[in-house]
Amino acid sequence: MHLNDWTYALRALRRNPRFTLAAVLTLTLGIGANTAIFSFINTVYLRPLPYPQPDRLITISELAPPGKSKNPVTNASPAAYLGWRANSALFDSVGAWAWDVVTLTGGPWPERVQVQRIAGGYLRVLGIQPLLGRAFLPEEEHDGSCPVLVSSRFWRNWFGGDPAVVGKPVFADGQPCRVVGVMPDGFLPPVSASNRIDVWMPLRLDAARAASRTDHSLMVIARLAPGRTLETAQPVLDAEARQTAESIPALKGWGIRLLPLKEQVTGKPNKALFSLMGAVGFLLLIACLNVATLLTARAAGQRREIAIRAALGAGRARLIAHLLAQSLLLAFLGGVGGLLLAYWSLDAMVALAYNVLPRLNEARIDWRVLAFSAAVSLATGLLFGLAPAFTLSRASLRESINTRGRRILGNAQIAAEIALAFVLLIGAGLLLRSFQTILAVDLGFRTDHVLSANFALPPSHYASPQQYTGFLADVLERVRATPGVLAATVTKGIPMRGSAGGSLEVFGRTDEPGDRLDVAIRCTDAAYLSTLGIALARGRNFEPNDMEGAAPVALVNEKLARQLFPGGNPIGQRIRAASKDNSLPWLTIIGIVRDTRHIGPLREGMLELYVPYQQFRSTTIQPGALIVRTAGNPERLLPALQRAVASVDKDQPLVAVSLLEENLDEFIAPQRFDTTLMTLFAVIGLALAVSGIFGVMSYRVAQRTREFGVRLAVGASGRDLLRMILTEAVGTAVLGLGIGWAAASALTRYLASLLFGVKPGDPLTLIAVSIAALVAVVAAGYWPARRASRLDPIAALRTE
Repeated sequence: MHLNDWTYALRALRRNPRFTLAAVLTLTLGIGANTAIFSFINTVYLRPLPYPQPDRLITISELAPPGKSKNPVTNASPAAYLGWRANSALFDSVGAWAWDVVTLTGGPWPERVQVQRIAGGYLRVLGIQPLLGRAFLPEEEHDGSCPVLVSSRFWRNWFGGDPAVVGKPVFADGQPCRVVGVMPDGFLPPVSASNRIDVWMPLRLDAARAASRTDHSLMVIARLAPGRTLETAQPVLDAEARQTAESIPALKGWGIRLLPLKEQVTGKPNKALFSLMGAVGFLLLIACLNVATLLTARAAGQRREIAIRAALGAGRARLIAHLLAQSLLLAFLGGVGGLLLAYWSLDAMVALAYNVLPRLNEARIDWRVLAFSAAVSLATGLLFGLAPAFTLSRASLRESINTRGRRILGNAQIAAEIALAFVLLIGAGLLLRSFQTILAVDLGFRTDHVLSANFALPPSHYASPQQYTGFLADVLERVRATPGVLAATVTKGIPMRGSAGGSLEVFGRTDEPGDRLDVAIRCTDAAYLSTLGIALARGRNFEPNDMEGAAPVALVNEKLARQLFPGGNPIGQRIRAASKDNSLPWLTIIGIVRDTRHIGPLREGMLELYVPYQQFRSTTIQPGALIVRTAGNPERLLPALQRAVASVDKDQPLVAVSLLEENLDEFIAPQRFDTTLMTLFAVIGLALAVSGIFGVMSYRVAQRTREFGVRLAVGASGRDLLRMILTEAVGTAVLGLGIGWAAASALTRYLASLLFGVKPGDPLTLIAVSIAALVAVVAAGYWPARRASRLDPIAALRTE
């Protein structure tokens, strides 16, 4: 292309601002949506991990023999980790970690924090240096000191950004510690269960634990030695595992799995994200068809100019280049607009995808996104520009613009837009139906006006279980006396935030340990059911006299009752939580509780056992959370509730405060993310399709003005013309629906794993979307048809 082609294209677009604005806005939507979704794919799957030489980072796990475990991939035992750590021929450095929760005191307020306990060369593996201070020393894994690294966020919030923070004393669950360093801004563990890791402490292994081969509690990360690859390291470790099994028969069949750290971080490909990428691809095709319509309509005014250029000797290639310059310039402007749209919407989309996709804290527009946007813009310009350019550059212009050819092209365009929009609408419709089904699930408990919070200090902070029980009783008394509180309870495990568990034994039965039922154990009080609105099906609830010293009692849910005593009466039966020393008491079942979906609407309810905390003394599941139902907004009562707890123990503020409604929202966030974006893209696609059909119909009516004048002159009525035009449009739309229906039948199977309670071929969704598409076609074609029906025959016959 010559410079003259570009300057002419720029002048031509400036002379037609309405055309230019419509085309650029259409392309901005299509390219912007593609760029935004690609930025997520780029962040999660394409961008290297933010560590030096990330391709050399791996995770190491032990593999249980088939049938030994429900999940064959386990973590690592301390003995295995220490063996890998000593293997300098394979690994440059090896680190291990485990998760913990502690309460830090000694600052402005007690703070319950997520802790990553790290050992070995964990920070060296990742190439991380503290922002302030130093990393842990090797001897600090064994001596009695308690060094602490804090996140930059925690440093600013808790220590006020004090530059002299290094060396400051703090207390972790009452143990004296000192701050030795501050981690870099934004650092998060690559494999994390939370984005709120604020404290790092050494992972200590005593002699007994260091020799353990059965305690698979460590997660291990390593950096391969220079010259080593995952393919060369795996056989060496497999051989070592076989040698170990020969000396330790209990390890026979166990294996080792090496996995690139990036695969561990990203996990399996996210079907929803790639479905959205396909959806925005369809959206871009609709946008291209719309702009092609605009160019075709505009090209009608350029025929004389093209004919003159051809007559003066311009070749076909020269004419195509001249016409294509306008298309590429439009695509460039649309690409710039799309890039800006993606940039401005990125924060909102990241917020919508919170806790849905990994590595979102790294999301940004980088060179890959820029290159993708440029490539899409170029491909788009060629896609919608080549057809009009080839058509207008033909030598025989009269042949190339015959009415029949234009009509076939217009029908094909309408059918294509309807088919593409139909597939988008089907995907959105299925996800909407699925999301509505999720929201309609009966959880078995109420989430409205309920606040939950954890206590800052663990039960072990108190000298005896009786002291902690007394603390809970005093807290409940003062919280229940707070104005605005309708009910309050304490428990272990907040709905949608986890629960304690164990296995059950039934009195008089001799089940093998592997045959015992795994249950969720709710250590709570009599107010738990009323606070959460859980119904009691049979029997009685806990009573005030179900205290320590009285006969131990329990409630079970309906599902557990059916499992333990099918066809029998569970009330009066005796069960107990299994323990190694059989020290836990036998519990008499006094009531049956309705089933709940404690872990959210997407999974069936668990087997549940309820025990009064006054009687059940297992320190592992003592209540550590407060749940309160209020008459109004629970958040407004939070200061009063905190004062009530502090009046019992000033070192026990409420932490991790949340509303059950918020917990539920976070639980279904992935489905909301998928549904919201797919619906948004479907609505935009339908709007673009309607505008495209309107453009095709308007152009067609303008081209057939003389034909309509003849029809009116020989006796046809305006109503006849209206019916004829709409019938043609609907017939073409039906063809598009047929194509779309076939495409949707194949493509929606990909969405099957994302749906809940809805099948990909859901007839209600198919019928509703088909009707909506037909209505959209009729609405888009009505105004051009109405204009044709009101033509003046004389004026129409004079039209050239």
